[in-house]
Amino acid sequence: MGDVALTVPAVKAALDTYPGLKITFVSNKSFAPFFEGMERLDFFATDFKSKYKGFKGIFKLAFELRKLGPFDAVLDLHGVIRSWLIATHFSVVGIPVFRIDKGREGKKAITRRQNKILKPLKSSYERYAEVFKQAGFPISLGSGPWIIAKELPATFFRGKLLLPKKNFWIGVAPFAQHTGKKWPENKSEQLIKELAEVGYTVLLFGGGREEIVQLDVIASKYPNVFSLAGKLSLGEELAVMQHINVMVTMDSSNLHMASLVGTSVISIWGSTHSFGGFEPLGRNKDLKVEVDPFVLTCRPCSIFGNKPCFRGDYACLNWIEVKEVRAKINMVLEKS
Repeated sequence: MGDVALTVPAVKAALDTYPGLKITFVSNKSFAPFFEGMERLDFFATDFKSKYKGFKGIFKLAFELRKLGPFDAVLDLHGVIRSWLIATHFSVVGIPVFRIDKGREGKKAITRRQNKILKPLKSSYERYAEVFKQAGFPISLGSGPWIIAKELPATFFRGKLLLPKKNFWIGVAPFAQHTGKKWPENKSEQLIKELAEVGYTVLLFGGGREEIVQLDVIASKYPNVFSLAGKLSLGEELAVMQHINVMVTMDSSNLHMASLVGTSVISIWGSTHSFGGFEPLGRNKDLKVEVDPFVLTCRPCSIFGNKPCFRGDYACLNWIEVKEVRAKINMVLEKS
């Protein structure tokens, strides 16, 4: 989901810059809310677990897409075997294909243990923009917000006891797919506890059965804390994020979702690093919390956070204190 969210600024910029351009965007049906309201964009919903499963399903999808044409170009923004096969299907019939350069060599250089070359690589946002440029559509990504989610009725918020609004709304998304990107749970809960004691309304975000259970338990312990995990659609989550004063996330899809709707996001980084290409867009670049990689020289050891810690202690996450995150929150709220 994070990869798809990262494409939004480039897609929107291309449509805004070129009034004659029409885009058919092919992706998982669950991600359609990222593109709602974009004129001249048709979202082609796929399901690679059933209808388009396996190689047979991929070729079936390619044939169905060709029927929607004619297309002038195909842009492969994903750069995986599946998208390569689909794009190649168009290429063999003479339709030009432009593919993303993921910069794999540079990513290896900043994550290796020996002779690490720690320098900022192109962000994923820039890489997507480059594909449009190759296709003849140079764009500027702009300053956002890039998504204006459909507003929810006031009754929705009242039903969740969120209105009338008594104080700042703080969003917290304490989980991530991989251990190398997840702040220790006791620290996340301590942060939530402190924010609730101040009187802030804390909204918890997450997904998956275990996360939903854990967040429900935390919400039951403290006043002013509400778990939205498992209770909202993607479109509803984006709509709620629009109204949050500041969001606290790991290096996860929630970071990019909140950034896209224009919310201030404090991001916590562990075994990964924003230099790897997943730096938040806009002003949120200055709201990162992390251990200095020149102090903990093994950082970053992974682009996606999926490698086990060779030290065994995940110092990159355990050394980050609650007070550091609180200081960033206070800084944002003072400007609100």
